[in-house]
Amino acid sequence: MNETILPLTDNQKQGKVNIYSPEFRLESSGYTENILLPILEIDFKNFTESNQDIINTFIYWTAKIEEIKYRLKPHFTLSLVKNRDSKPSVVANVKWVYKVKGKFKKSPYLSVYIGSMEQYPKGLKDSGLYHEAAQKVQAYLNRVCPLELLPNS
Repeated sequence: MNETILPLTDNQKQGKVNIYSPEFRLESSGYTENILLPILEIDFKNFTESNQDIINTFIYWTAKIEEIKYRLKPHFTLSLVKNRDSKPSVVANVKWVYKVKGKFKKSPYLSVYIGSMEQYPKGLKDSGLYHEAAQKVQAYLNRVCPLELLPNS
């Protein structure tokens, strides 16, 4: 990183340096590495330690709002699945990166049974399939992955 060496301000000459003021200027890379960086690291550590509850609350609610938005219209793909002795079934593979029963799953997908080929004779081209699948996915998520609004609940 190339730093520009600028002339010292009057405050800097007098030893009154406020690193947070707009007039603060970097003097040299040695100064930045040996003095400025350690001060900033200590200040940042103190700030995060003294505001840890606020930071954790911010992180929790940011993730929770993202989850709620995703729940309104979850992403899924429909596929036909054939078991050995049964007729093919329609399954929705739902992308799910949130907790299931309080824990994160290894797989980022949930498989939701939508119905058999007897219910949807045209297969994936059935006109009402996608709408019904969206409803069944919502019901499944509400039952298996209920929305938890309170932390650690």
